[in-house]
Amino acid sequence: MPSRSESSSNRNQSLAHLLDCLSAVPDPRERRGVRYPLTEILFTAIVGSLCGCDDAEALEDWGSKELDWLQNYLTFSRGAPKQDVYLRVLGALDPDEFRNAFLRWAKELLRSVGFPAQIAIDGQTHRGSRTRDRKPVHMVHAYA
Repeated sequence: MPSRSESSSNRNQSLAHLLDCLSAVPDPRERRGVRYPLTEILFTAIVGSLCGCDDAEALEDWGSKELDWLQNYLTFSRGAPKQDVYLRVLGALDPDEFRNAFLRWAKELLRSVGFPAQIAIDGQTHRGSRTRDRKPVHMVHAYA
């Protein structure tokens, strides 16, 4: 089991690699009027999503609460981005460029912890699991 300092070092390396991958994503905005660097927006969106944020409002709240931690990795000189910034910028991003950057990071992350190069994923919705008061049960299976 890794020590606390080894774990912290691995996390910092992984997040530094994420920032490196995100820096390759082209910024769709015009330079005039840009308040938040694209890497700050994308970094907060990804890490916030990993922490359970599922919409722009939650990202804004999480970013404001975790600003001190976020500033360990980027400056955030204007504070955490607001929800309208997430909506506008994420809506304008080239999805292929973002996907490629994210996958580069995820593949390196999985490789660094010893996962295989491929993982097979399958999903299904169970018949008869939907009731008037409850949504159907969805299952996802992964095989490494």
